[in-house]
Amino acid sequence: MMAVGQRARNFKIVNDEFANRVTMLNGSTALEEGDMVTLASNVLVEIADSSTVGAVGICAEDIAASAYGTVYIGGKYNGSAASGYNAALGDKVYAASASTLDAGSSSDICVGKVVDVDPASSGTITFELWSILNQDITAHA
Repeated sequence: MMAVGQRARNFKIVNDEFANRVTMLNGSTALEEGDMVTLASNVLVEIADSSTVGAVGICAEDIAASAYGTVYIGGKYNGSAASGYNAALGDKVYAASASTLDAGSSSDICVGKVVDVDPASSGTITFELWSILNQDITAHA
């Protein structure tokens, strides 16, 4: 049996103790386990840089185009820092792309908070996901 997040392409779950899950409709492009997603026209899409919507969550499984699938809306994850970004413990993180995190810009909505930084991990950031479905993220802005 494969461990949760073992195939995760972009973001790998570290701790799903508080990782509530929801089932949502995907848009017109297939998503893979580990993709960070947001909403566009009420369907899931990969999150992009400068997200002004915020993250819905991270795919818990591969989700075919126009199909329903499971998305984590909490938990702790490992993700990659964008080139040149050095995270510190407690920093807010933002989507730099569908597969990386950075310090964001003034209009971005944060997607989480850094909970562990290991200098030996080569740019891997452990962060707590802040889903727009799970809490009032404006309190974190």
